[in-house]
Amino acid sequence: GTLTYSAYGQFVDQFEPIVTPQPAQRSGGARLEYTDATDWSLGGSYQAAEDRGQWRHLVGVDGLWRRGPVELMGEATVEDAAQHGQNQWGLYLQSVFELWAPLYLVTRYEHYEVQHGGPPNNLFVGGFAYKPTPFLVLKLEYLAADHPAEESPSGFKSSIAVLF
Repeated sequence: GTLTYSAYGQFVDQFEPIVTPQPAQRSGGARLEYTDATDWSLGGSYQAAEDRGQWRHLVGVDGLWRRGPVELMGEATVEDAAQHGQNQWGLYLQSVFELWAPLYLVTRYEHYEVQHGGPPNNLFVGGFAYKPTPFLVLKLEYLAADHPAEESPSGFKSSIAVLF
C-alpha cells in the first residue's frame, strides 16, 4: 500500500481583498490517505480558516472500495463555525455498478444539515453513466429530495462531462 500526505496553507493576506462567498484571511490544513495495493483507500482531511479574527474548523473522512464491476465510495464532513452560528455537516454514499463497459448504473445518497438552519436535506440520485471514450461521460439521472432546494430540484437531469 501507499501512505500519502499533504499540507497546505494561506498565511498572508489576499493579494486583492475581494469579498467572496467564504472569505478567509488565513487558512491551513492537511490530508492523510492510505491506499491499499489492491482495491481500497481511506483518507482524512483537516482545515482551519480565519475570517476577521474568528476560526472555522473543517474535518472530513473519505473512502473508496472497488472489486470487479462494483465501486463504493463515500465522504463525511463536519464544520465547526460556532462563532458564526453555522455548524454544519454532511455526507454522501455512492455506488457504481458496471453493467457492461461502457455503461454504468450509479446510485447516490446525500445528507446535509446546518445547525439552526432549517430541516436537514436528504437527496437520492439514481441513473446511468455512459463512457464512449475514457475522457467523455454522458449522464442521465433522476434526483429526489425530501426538502427540495433551489440548487437541487427533483426531476430528471442530463449532463456531458469531458475529463482531462
